[in-house]
Formats: sequence, structure tokens, C-alpha cells
Amino acid sequence: MSKMKINEKLDEKSMNILEGRIINLQPNMLRYVLNQANNGGYLYELLKLMKLEHILFDVNEKKTVNMNKVYILGATKLALNDMSNIFKSYNISNKRICYYDYVKVKNLDAQILKNSNTICAIIVGPVPHSTNNIDGSSSLLAYLKKHEVEDKQFPKVYQLIAKEELLINKTNLSACLKELINEGIIIPDLK
Repeated sequence: MSKMKINEKLDEKSMNILEGRIINLQPNMLRYVLNQANNGGYLYELLKLMKLEHILFDVNEKKTVNMNKVYILGATKLALNDMSNIFKSYNISNKRICYYDYVKVKNLDAQILKNSNTICAIIVGPVPHSTNNIDGSSSLLAYLKKHEVEDKQFPKVYQLIAKEELLINKTNLSACLKELINEGIIIPDLK
């Protein structure tokens, strides 16, 4: 390819050569570009330009692919440092974790989780039955699951269970994060 002028268009053969060079030189460039667009708030526009905006937001499932926050609700025997290390092992930074322990969940207004475009998943362990604004549901978990399924007002809700009880531990938290990434519900941070 010869030197190109600023507004000059490439022919098909030159475009194929350019594409091959970019793929060979920067195999991880796509992830970088997607992360930059997401962090800059123009991911939708980029995907629209690529005619792929439909994969960002599926109207039927209301599943948004993003780098937003993961809420963890409920008691855990994990130290906060251990929890942070599990997230870090999947390249998810601490700024994307919102942890409400058992006591904080009691005072949580469930409405802040509703229709949020800043939350990509809610991970639930042992939580109190009573909390604020659960519209007569028997518990926060019942409220979240009901509205996740019925009217898609909440992000994906994951119940972490061990030994047939709600429990957040290293094994099930790690498995949950792996599933979140594999399903495309959360994108890891740049390394």
C-alpha cells in the first residue's frame, strides 16, 4: 500500500491488506477498542457503526454487555481482601464491586437496584428477610427474583448456594464470576 491522503478511500484489496496487518500486529486490539469505547461512553455508537448494536442490548432479555458494577448482597465469611482478590483474578477492579453486608442490606432501599444502567449483576448470599421497599415480598431475594423474571426490572440475580444454603464462599463466588464473564454479562478490565 502506498502513502494515503487524509480523505482518500481504500479499494477492497487494500482494505483486506490493512485488516490483515491490524490483526497480525494487534491481536488484542478489539478488546482494547471496546473497553475504550465503553469507558468513554460511546460503545453503542461504535457497535452501531459496525452494525452490531443488537448484540449490546437484546430487547427480549434486556441483557446489557458492559463494564458496570457487580453488587454483592449478604453475609459472607470471606474477608474483604479475599473477595477483592477473587475479583482481581478475573481482572475486575474494586471500583466495580458494591458490597452490602448483612447489616447494610437491612437498610438498603431495593429501589436503587431497579432499572439501573450502572449494575450488570447482583450476587446474593444470606440476606435479612426485611429490608426497605420490597413491596410486600417475603424477602429481598424473593423481590429481586420476582421482578427479574416478571418484568425484567433488575439485572441478572445470582444466588450463591453451598451445602443447600445461601452462602458466599471462594468457590461459588469464583464460579459465578466465571459464568458472568462467559455469558458476556460483565467484561473484565484492561490488564
